[in-house]
Amino acid sequence: MIAEISLAILAPGLLAVMLFNLNENRSASEVLGLSSGVGLSIFLPYLLFVYLFTGSIGWGRITFLTLVSLSFLLLFAIVKGITPSKKWFTRMDLIFFGLLALFILAVSVNFIKFPLFPRFPTQDYIEHFRIGVEYNKGIINLLGVTYPPAMQIFLGAAYDFKNVFPISSMLISSSILGVLAAPIIHTLAYRISGNWSFAFLASGFYMFNGALWYLAIFNSGLLPNFLGNVMSLVTFLVFVEFIHKGDKKLLLLLIPTGAALLSSHITSILFIVILVGVAPFLIRSRFRNRYWLGISALLIPVFAVVIIKFSAIPALVRFLSFVPADTSQVGSSVIGGVGDPLKIFLFQNSPFLGYLSIMLNNNLTLIFLFFTLFTQTFIFARTYYRKHKSADTSSYEDESNSISDHDYAVSSTVPLWFFINLLWLLSIFLLSPSSDVAWRFAEYALVPITFLIAGGAYQLKSFAWDHSIRRKMYRKGGTKIFKTESTKKFKIIALSIIALSLFSFSFPWLMYPSLFTGVSTERLIEDEIKESFEWIISSPPATSKIIAITDWRFSFLNGYGNRHVTVPISTSPIRLMPDEVYGMISVPKIGYPVDYVIVTQGNYYIHTGDLVNLVNLFKSDSRFNEVYSNKVVHIFKPI
Repeated sequence: MIAEISLAILAPGLLAVMLFNLNENRSASEVLGLSSGVGLSIFLPYLLFVYLFTGSIGWGRITFLTLVSLSFLLLFAIVKGITPSKKWFTRMDLIFFGLLALFILAVSVNFIKFPLFPRFPTQDYIEHFRIGVEYNKGIINLLGVTYPPAMQIFLGAAYDFKNVFPISSMLISSSILGVLAAPIIHTLAYRISGNWSFAFLASGFYMFNGALWYLAIFNSGLLPNFLGNVMSLVTFLVFVEFIHKGDKKLLLLLIPTGAALLSSHITSILFIVILVGVAPFLIRSRFRNRYWLGISALLIPVFAVVIIKFSAIPALVRFLSFVPADTSQVGSSVIGGVGDPLKIFLFQNSPFLGYLSIMLNNNLTLIFLFFTLFTQTFIFARTYYRKHKSADTSSYEDESNSISDHDYAVSSTVPLWFFINLLWLLSIFLLSPSSDVAWRFAEYALVPITFLIAGGAYQLKSFAWDHSIRRKMYRKGGTKIFKTESTKKFKIIALSIIALSLFSFSFPWLMYPSLFTGVSTERLIEDEIKESFEWIISSPPATSKIIAITDWRFSFLNGYGNRHVTVPISTSPIRLMPDEVYGMISVPKIGYPVDYVIVTQGNYYIHTGDLVNLVNLFKSDSRFNEVYSNKVVHIFKPI
């Protein structure tokens, strides 16, 4: 499964990279990043196109795309005489690939020892899974949907692998996107800065930033939002390539890229708005025409969607127009468990910052973020104020395609990457509502934050290296001798701060000690739950009404297996007693007709506040007959 999905994205991406000559004078890491990004720009619209015209999204059609791409790649390599060379793999590439391999290993170990299911109960997971199953079965009219379908169709295609547990395939396929995002960020950061250290730090902070990808994939269920974040980066990358090269053929690539961005999540269109807002600040006259041509290409799919589906804009407005809530009550469900004065203060004054502080896990990361924003803004503003009048404008007429510090800049001193990401972050902050929905916007903000913190780390590193060299004066006889010496003090301090910041980002890996020991107890529980799924799907009639009173994961049966399962747990720790369940049967008009009751092993709180073993209570109740059991799951049928 992993190889098939990766090839389906990378093969057409690499073919397009070669056809558009984007691989010229590029290292292996850049080619991988471009292939990943361009591959997603082709792969996602291809899924939409195939489903729209065939009503199906079986993996066989995707295999066709892979085989055609590989065939043309081989033909192209033979005709052009392209062979891998040593210059593709620089020392810097090897360092990056080493970090990427470590990242892939960590993700793989996580899968081996942990999730068959997502970590936390959110309705997002259940809905995306259910809709993905419906796309897999071809029962959804694509022209009738109001929610951006790219991620759900992608999940539906992944469910076609019969040898993989469907719920696990949701997490595996999403994780592949998470891995491919790393070289995309690395390549983008290098293209907009021309500095390898900044690119390495940006990709490193992404890989260690569990809040950005780990929470979205395994914890929060914000899968379309995560895809939207990735496609925003891809759009930025392809956009930068067009501006840099000026090849109008790349406009043909921007159109499907914009379509993939738009079909990822409705809020992704805001990134195009931000790009438009940056345009007036481009100082190079030769860039301005390219910029507006690129914007025009990106807007083609936007106008197409607006024309075809008039509900697109109202949907965006509805999403951004949440009714503000009493900020004193926002985050009340998490403030109590935090006990941190800083986080409580942020929640009470800005739900966005409060949830952001939770996602960043600790105050060290939050403080480093604010320090980064302040120092970079101050440095760039001061430098711009001092130098903008005396900036050397003669270099702006250079038509060379080589990367320079001024290629992507708001001014001679302010890099474009900083301006865009700051504008991106501020836009999210201003659009964020004063309600509990602010946690979604905090997730969106993690992408520009990653770049901004990486930029701050790079500036810290540069400052330390600049100040590690000092001149000392010695006297030899009556003669003054000046000698340049290097001290490691500043370097050690800078590297320690950067390492500490990276470590603070990595908290998801540290949440589960058994990651570094044996298989987790939770995984053993999930294996038993998975086993019970097979019985529930095969034994009870399809019309059976099932209630699961202790575990939310049985909600997935509504999609997987097409069973009618109710999980009356919500966020309350209170579980139903046998009398309450039986009351639903005896008085169906005010309750819920129950054919089967699912109870998992463990002690649970009941309405009296007592902690009881519900399995034992149901076993001892003569009104219920146990029809299935394993080490964890017990299923009862009311008599």
